[in-house]
Amino acid sequence: MEDKDKIKQLRRRIRELEGVCAEAYQLAGVAGALQSLDNLSDAMVGRKLRHKTFLPINENDLELGKELAALRQLFKEADEWLRLWVVNSEPEEIRPTNALRELTRTFLSRPEVLALGKGQEVAGS
Repeated sequence: MEDKDKIKQLRRRIRELEGVCAEAYQLAGVAGALQSLDNLSDAMVGRKLRHKTFLPINENDLELGKELAALRQLFKEADEWLRLWVVNSEPEEIRPTNALRELTRTFLSRPEVLALGKGQEVAGS
């Protein structure tokens, strides 16, 4: 392969990788991986990277991870509430429609649950 062909091939590969960095930048922004945005921004335009690395990263570093953790906690609490409701209810009350109505009325109307549905920050997360 001639040097000119190698250079063309390398330039094409650089453009491809810069495109992948641009896509990863959008993905990182949506996921809330804020610490990765500087390097991805630099990489997608061919600048020197500002940070040596943005790793390690775990779920709690991501905004999305915080929301998922809050949702997991709410589902756990809803499950516990539903179990207690079943134990303390009369047999004729234990029907799916009644359970859903009670769950909606007493649990899903809590401010932290409503905040999640509106995309607002959840207290304590």
